[in-house]
Amino acid sequence: MNLLICLFGPSILAVKLFDSLKSGLSNRNMLLYYGIFVFVLNIIASLLSYLLFGIDGNINDEILNSNVFALKYCFLSSILILIIVPLFDIIGKNVSICFEVVTNEKGK
Repeated sequence: MNLLICLFGPSILAVKLFDSLKSGLSNRNMLLYYGIFVFVLNIIASLLSYLLFGIDGNINDEILNSNVFALKYCFLSSILILIIVPLFDIIGKNVSICFEVVTNEKGK
């Protein structure tokens, strides 16, 4: 149960915070951002856990075996939310991607 809470719980908070910044995301976009936040938060929190807490083995095993480490991981993920969510909002407002389709037709 610790594993589910630590890996998927903070991303729910991230989506709620992002929704309050964006003001009105559709359900489809909320699910999309939830998946993105799960991936990004867990990658960064895992890397920081290896560096800060000196974890040698598997992060998932450490979360399952140690309640103290599970709390540290959740706290670290919550701190990362305060950095990553505004960063996503700033990037979304200032960066736009456009695709242009050009057809090449050869003369006959």
